[in-house]
Amino acid sequence: MKTTQLEKIVLILSPDEWHGHSSETVWAEKVGEGRYRLRSVPFYAKGLSFGDVVNTRTQDGKEVVHGVSLRSGHSTYRVFIKAPIEVGSSGFDRAWRPIQDLGCTYERATEHLIAIDVPSSADLDAVYALLESGEAAGVWNFEEGHCGRGSNTSQ
Repeated sequence: MKTTQLEKIVLILSPDEWHGHSSETVWAEKVGEGRYRLRSVPFYAKGLSFGDVVNTRTQDGKEVVHGVSLRSGHSTYRVFIKAPIEVGSSGFDRAWRPIQDLGCTYERATEHLIAIDVPSSADLDAVYALLESGEAAGVWNFEEGHCGRGSNTSQ
């Protein structure tokens, strides 16, 4: 069985945004010369989601993203967990479980920040409503990083 080798690629960010970072690295699978499929969920970059195929150029020995080649149809949301609620707490679990049941997963950056991957097969309206419900309940705040609805096409 062949295992997929993942590499880190660089996403350029505006340091003027809320996060203050000028770049972010994500895991990706090489699918061609200067083309990579994202295999992790971006925490800070907007306009990208898990599974998107991006174009890269080598800069200073690193692969840097310079555009999207193919959209996966996935969506990305960032959730800012309010203190003292943490991942694994009953408040978070109650709010998260219905989202997970719709096929979503998350990656955790810090104790307060997670990035949610919403697959194209998930009911995006239902996921969004549940994110709003968690926000209304005071569990988290959230923002959309990328809406992949209807965007699984070449660009």
